Amino acid sequence: MYDPYNALRAMAFLNSLEEKLMIDTTMQDRRVIELENELRIVREERDKRVAQVEQSIVEIGRHRDDIYRNYKTLMDERNEIEKERAELQIQHDQLQVEYKGLEKDAIDTHLEHCKNIDVLEKENQELRDRLMDVVKDGCNDFDQYQKLSAERATYPGCTTPGAILGLAYVGLGLGESGEAQGKIKKVLRDHDGIVTEELKKGIVLELGDTLWYLSETARQLGVSLSEVAQANVDKLKDRKERGVIKGEGDYR
Repeated sequence: MYDPYNALRAMAFLNSLEEKLMIDTTMQDRRVIELENELRIVREERDKRVAQVEQSIVEIGRHRDDIYRNYKTLMDERNEIEKERAELQIQHDQLQVEYKGLEKDAIDTHLEHCKNIDVLEKENQELRDRLMDVVKDGCNDFDQYQKLSAERATYPGCTTPGAILGLAYVGLGLGESGEAQGKIKKVLRDHDGIVTEELKKGIVLELGDTLWYLSETARQLGVSLSEVAQANVDKLKDRKERGVIKGEGDYR
């Protein structure tokens, strides 16, 4: 049996249900829109991140290429350095060999010089002994001394008297007189002006060296030592007779 009241209630329920469905549909539509917006934002963020990653990959690739080029350059430089080092090592080894050779030559030369010095010392001592023998025999003539001292001569130009080389050598050797002066000066400075036998011996040796150079200088000029001595005696005698011993000038 048809019940109007139930029918109204059913209609009211259906209306409320329809309204509810409409509200739910509207909310769902809004939610869908929100989700779509969120999805769009996420996609945009994803695209940005992807673009950044791709850009980073490109930059990394560039850096990788730069690193590779730098590495290759460094390897080439290292190979060049290794090559130069090998060449320097070869030069070092060669220099070591040359140094050892030069060192051996220097040692041999030094030993030879030592031998020559010993020979010269022996000859010098023999000459001194001969001169002492001459003095002991009563022969102290200047020319005899000059002859004996010439036998000791081994300097450049000694065999060609009159040449400038030999004259220059022995002429410069006259500076030996300065050695005698130095020893006399030290007598005043270090020994209170007292000439001991030892000091006298040293001064006499220096005077002997000066006399030898004086003798050889005369020989290089082609005059005897006695002529030099006589010329000096004559000069002093003449000055004394003329009363000009004191004064200045070689020809006064």
